Amino acid sequence: MSEIKNEMRQTTSQIGENRYYGPPIAKRNQEPKIMKKSNFAVITLLLFILASTTVLAQDIYIVRHAEKQTDKNGDPSLTQQGHERARWLARFFSDKQLEQIFSTDYKRTRLTALPTANSYQLDIQIYDPNKPEALVKQVLKSGKSTLIVGHSNTVPHLVKLFKGEATDDIEHEEYDRLYWITATDGEVKTRLLNSETLAKK
Repeated sequence: MSEIKNEMRQTTSQIGENRYYGPPIAKRNQEPKIMKKSNFAVITLLLFILASTTVLAQDIYIVRHAEKQTDKNGDPSLTQQGHERARWLARFFSDKQLEQIFSTDYKRTRLTALPTANSYQLDIQIYDPNKPEALVKQVLKSGKSTLIVGHSNTVPHLVKLFKGEATDDIEHEEYDRLYWITATDGEVKTRLLNSETLAKK
């Protein structure tokens, strides 16, 4: 009987020696909260750096209105050929992801832009051809892909205001120039397309 009591005392003593009176031990699969907050902060910082270094390109298309009628009134409409060119432009711009369209307040320019505006369900915004700098500032500030319809005596000047490269003046019977300007982080690339040539491809 005394031997059994001695064994019980030894067992109790061993149990007491194995007791742990410190702070609770975290489970193996349980990360400290401070680490979770630190990881979130690092990810947020990386996303901010990535967003700030992403360079977005802005496409700006500038065209003269399509063929106009030769009547003597001050605001002629388009000829049949002009309407066909306007429809062709709508097909050309169908995959260009336009976000805004500008035109002067004349029938020939509005009708040139109309098929493209309808295909994108966009309103045609009217601009003053006598204040081209205001238009350029508005378009660049928006950062949006833009179509601008102008006139033979305004299109080359607009291209230059956008820091693009304009060729010679547009002749009275010339309607097929299409300037494609791409602005990226201060750099400007100009492409001159010929709608007559493109239409035959």
